[in-house]
Amino acid sequence: MTIRTKLFSIGFLIIFGFISASIFIYLQFQEAMDLKRIELEGVKIQTLQNGLSLKSAQFISDRNLISDTYEDWLDSYSEFYKELKNFTQNPGINNLGGKINYLLADITNGWDTLFNDYYKPINIQLNVLMNDQALKEIDTDRTSIIDLYEMLKSGEIDNGKLREEFALLENNMALIDQSMNEINALFAVTLLEINNGIRNLILANRIKSIQLIGLILGFIVVISMLFSRQTTVNIQKMEKYIARLAEGDFSARLEIRSRDEFGILSRDFSVFTDTLWEKMNSLRDVMRDIGNSISVDLNQQGFIDNIVELAIDSSKADAGIMFTVEEESRKLVVSNISGYFPPPFQVSRKVSNRKDSLIAYFKSITFDVGQGLIGEVASSGTPVFIRDSFEDNRLPFNSFPEDELYISSMLLIPLIVGNRLLGIIGVCKTSEGDHFSDLDFSFLRSYGEYSAMALDNLNKYRELLSRHELVRELNVASDIQKNLLPEKLPVVGSASLHAYSEAAKGISGDYYDAFKLDENKLLITVCDVAGKGVPASLVMTMIRTILRLITSSTHNARSVVTMLNNLLTARLGIDHFATIGLFIYDTEKKVVSYTNGAHHPLYVYKADKDKFVKFDTDGLPLGLEANTVFGHKRFQVSPGDYLVLFTDGLNEARNSAGEEFSTNRLLSIIRKNAALDPASLTAEIRNNLNVFTEGMDQHDDQTLLLMKVN
Repeated sequence: MTIRTKLFSIGFLIIFGFISASIFIYLQFQEAMDLKRIELEGVKIQTLQNGLSLKSAQFISDRNLISDTYEDWLDSYSEFYKELKNFTQNPGINNLGGKINYLLADITNGWDTLFNDYYKPINIQLNVLMNDQALKEIDTDRTSIIDLYEMLKSGEIDNGKLREEFALLENNMALIDQSMNEINALFAVTLLEINNGIRNLILANRIKSIQLIGLILGFIVVISMLFSRQTTVNIQKMEKYIARLAEGDFSARLEIRSRDEFGILSRDFSVFTDTLWEKMNSLRDVMRDIGNSISVDLNQQGFIDNIVELAIDSSKADAGIMFTVEEESRKLVVSNISGYFPPPFQVSRKVSNRKDSLIAYFKSITFDVGQGLIGEVASSGTPVFIRDSFEDNRLPFNSFPEDELYISSMLLIPLIVGNRLLGIIGVCKTSEGDHFSDLDFSFLRSYGEYSAMALDNLNKYRELLSRHELVRELNVASDIQKNLLPEKLPVVGSASLHAYSEAAKGISGDYYDAFKLDENKLLITVCDVAGKGVPASLVMTMIRTILRLITSSTHNARSVVTMLNNLLTARLGIDHFATIGLFIYDTEKKVVSYTNGAHHPLYVYKADKDKFVKFDTDGLPLGLEANTVFGHKRFQVSPGDYLVLFTDGLNEARNSAGEEFSTNRLLSIIRKNAALDPASLTAEIRNNLNVFTEGMDQHDDQTLLLMKVN
């Protein structure tokens, strides 16, 4: 029985009880009214009896005409006797008790005796008297009984027989009056008993009415309490069940075995919990599959394909789609369509209505953020749930089941991490009457959030791997560079050398070298290679290898740089080149041969003059153009002179105010400390540089090479 039926039954019982009680009270009221009428009839009979008794007592002394007195007396008697018979035969009298019936029987018997013994003889006597010959001689139409009686008593009428008749009549009337007094007394007692019986009966009926109403109300209350108790128990079960669900305990079961809505609700909740478990297990499986997908294949497109397939399987959709955001245009493009996913917009009539043509068209177009339903999802970041396309006006061109564009239900979920849109995942159903549920929508939203994080993590991981590859590449390049740079600078009697090179980040693009050509000649060079990493290291390797292969004691600086440039140009691309400053020092003659390929000039501190001399030559960077003509300088040096080569990262270093360290500042430090050996002077320069650039990041590689003539 349903709750509605139970409530209807209780309502029916209440109405039925109310109507029954009302009818019972009405019947009791009617019975009370009948009893009151009996009481009034008794009073009426008593009044008639008293009137009849009075008329009988005053019969002889009545001054009305004899015929009128006689008729009035007969009418009163007839009326009284008729009312008495009706009164005693009233069915309601039987409900007042046997004593009253006994008293009324005595009264009735007394009246019957009085009628037979007195009224009937008197009636005969009066008839005889009225027909007496002597009385006919008198005008009875103008004579009353008292006049006739006085006339007989005074002798005015001398009729012995008539006098005897009047005497007998007077005696009978006296007996009637005596009998009626006795009956009146008995009737008064009877009326008192009737009144008491009526009051007792009304009281008993009132008690019965109260008892009946109480019984009906009690029955209704008991039924209502039983229903309320069962309802309360079921509600408490539901509260506990829902509380456990709210706490995340989906193993809870709502066990209500009844045929009402609670039983139906219990079964529905069980189905809901099972479905929820299924969705949770599905989400867990999906997360596991996504994780496995990432671990197996780091390809973004393969990962997107897996995301779409898992979304279709977990939501039991007919098709799925994935939109991603192009980096440059910031437009949405279709990255994957699995199954037949009709375009959720109006398609030009020029496009074939075949499914493969529609899918091809769908894949070929792009969407601006904010354009159409898909663009609105991208711009607002709000998921779209179209439960039934027929009832939802957002798919006006996809709501006809007979059309190839028909979509019965669709979900579009934006993939957002932070405030960054990665794409949109969508699923649809294309069978009429097959729709997604709110649980499907909630599930796919959670799935979308997890997929967005997984996709973002994949991208970051790929970027991290790329960086790791770069770091590995830089480490390789760093190892190459360490092997390229000389571990120790050559020691010669007429000169002392020192160099330092510090990379700005990771690996340096600077290169320096110093080696002997023979016992009396020393080659010194500083290069600044374009680019970073392994390519730059390879250029350094080539420079070092070629340089050491082509040089000999017979070559000057220009011939060495020219051969080096020609050999590098044939092997390097246009984006790989290096500036170079190179000189060959003859330790015996103290003569320097110098050539510059677009590098900083060679600065020579002349100790005897306490000033610097700048040497520079024409020439392009190495590797740009074959057959480049390089300039050449040849000059003499003296003991105490300093030869300085450096890269632009040194003189262009900046402080917090944006000022450059500058070539002049560098040369000033060298001039002030020219008495120091190259190692000590290098330390002094670095100390000044650190103080100057305190708190600032190094923005370029720094290399310095010093040679002091002994």
